Order: sequence, then structure tokens, then C-alpha cells
Amino acid sequence: MTNFKTGTDSVPSPFCLSCKKQGIGSKLVQEGLAQIRELGARGCILLGNPKYYQRFGFKSYPGLIYEGAPDPKDFMAIPFYKEIPTGKVEYHQSVLHLP
Repeated sequence: MTNFKTGTDSVPSPFCLSCKKQGIGSKLVQEGLAQIRELGARGCILLGNPKYYQRFGFKSYPGLIYEGAPDPKDFMAIPFYKEIPTGKVEYHQSVLHLP
């Protein structure tokens, strides 16, 4: 699993209730994916709601494991190439304590 970037579920969350259903979260996800791809990432992994992130191409892979996931289906990846990510993922402590 070389050069995969991580994301968090906090990125696309709307910053105010009146901003929901305007596509802001989707645009943030799409732009974030485009930027990390331009930086040379081979894909992106995240912990989030499958109902939301599957629309962008994220899905769970049996060989990609994050033991801290509340549900294994919530841990997903999107490869940018044919390489399918595998291995055990550990997040840095600073990521685990985001608000």
C-alpha cells in the first residue's frame, strides 16, 4: 500500500445546517481527490459512511484492514490505478484526536 493518502469523515461535513443539500460536501471530496491525485497518490483511504462515499468510487476491500473501524464496511479506499490496496492501516495519533 504505497503512496495512498488518508482522509477523514470530517472534510465533507457541512459547516452549517442551512448549507446542506447544496453539493458543497461533494465538491470538497471531488476537489480533495483531484488534488491528492495530482500530488502522485496511488489512491485514498478513509473512515466514513459508505452510503455517502460510495458515490465517489470508495469501497471496502477485504485485504485492507483498520482494526479501529467501528464497522469494517466504514473503512474504504479508492485506488487511482489498477493496484488494489492491501495491508493493515494505522493512523497517526494526531489524526485520531480530530474534533
